[in-house]
Amino acid sequence: MLTDLLQDVAADAPFHYVQFGGNDGVLADPLWPFLRDGGASHVASGHVFEPNPVYFERLERNLSAYDQITCHNHAIGSIDGPATQMLHYIHPEDVQKHKLPRWTMGLCSFYDDKNALGGVGSLQAAALHETIRPHIRQIEVSCLTLERALALRGGVPCDVLLSDTEGHDWEILRQWDMDRFGRPKLIHAEIVCLTPAETRDLLSWLDAHRYAAEVQGQNVTARRLS
Repeated sequence: MLTDLLQDVAADAPFHYVQFGGNDGVLADPLWPFLRDGGASHVASGHVFEPNPVYFERLERNLSAYDQITCHNHAIGSIDGPATQMLHYIHPEDVQKHKLPRWTMGLCSFYDDKNALGGVGSLQAAALHETIRPHIRQIEVSCLTLERALALRGGVPCDVLLSDTEGHDWEILRQWDMDRFGRPKLIHAEIVCLTPAETRDLLSWLDAHRYAAEVQGQNVTARRLS
């Protein structure tokens, strides 16, 4: 579904995108199939944010072929949050050494109680929690508000907005000022790790800004109506 919608957006003109929670740019990345299969020629610019330096190095390497995509190594914090914050994650060395499922490399979050790091979100996460828990590491990362992060780049155009931050998605998206930063044609965000209240607020926000939202599996995809 997302790839089809990206193709629709690209049909008008090469599009600009902003992505939060880039991880390595490939693993479970919602945009990677589109880029890999030739869609990169339809991307005018991309700004990808990934705070974990371990995965940021992989992100830059995996996206190095695309000159129009820029990677940024810091987190988007809360509006009134601290300048640094602890990030919980699974190191790829531990995935290999302890034969953990490959998808656990996607577990990188400020929270250890809203996602598979805390054994929540799915039956699979609950079943593997005791296996994963001994290998959770922490690293302190720098945080910027969304406004500050965009200001440092002189503002960025955005036709497609994506977020996959294991429970921090609404904290980021609620900072997106449609009047100041633009009203993206397409928004795609993970919601499986949000609280019920956060999910309701996110869907209400999309509705208030005239988006047609569809929840599929762990994500919501929303098209701008007018």
